Amino acid sequence: AWVSQHHPTIRSYAQPKQFEAGLQILVSQSASDDNNNDSSKILAGMQTLAIQMSRISPSYTAWASQTALWRWQFSSSENKNKDIQLQMLPRLAESLAKKVVDSNKGTIIEDCLLWVQILKSQSKWENIIEIVPQLVKVPQVQILELSIECFMNLEQWDRAQDACVTILKKQSGDQWSSW
Repeated sequence: AWVSQHHPTIRSYAQPKQFEAGLQILVSQSASDDNNNDSSKILAGMQTLAIQMSRISPSYTAWASQTALWRWQFSSSENKNKDIQLQMLPRLAESLAKKVVDSNKGTIIEDCLLWVQILKSQSKWENIIEIVPQLVKVPQVQILELSIECFMNLEQWDRAQDACVTILKKQSGDQWSSW
């Protein structure tokens, strides 16, 4: 750590290499292989780098949130149950994403959808319904589809049907998933 802090050439070389290695893990088949310890180490390093960079500049906070989600998603079920740090990743990703959305007042669609994706991964359907009014830049039809998914998971069939009817009216009956 000391070397990378005091030698900018090493730091500037290490950060892109860590990022590149992490992305290679994500796009390769080995990311889903439970026996591959290298992928978890690389994703952990990628997450650490993203969190360090988010401390330097808040613009990296969404990346830190995304890497925490990736690390959680690509961890084996066995490791998720054993490792306390892994168990905290969904909550960390959620709080980082909320911080990003709050700071930009919901004006960046990608950040809003990242927050929703993190909440979905935790099956926090009530929370998603609560934040829907904050998703100001997300297209209305996409919000309705998200609401339908939440209502169905919460078994609120009347509200899901109402949202389907609204989509069908807006889309002139072309939204086949709502039928």
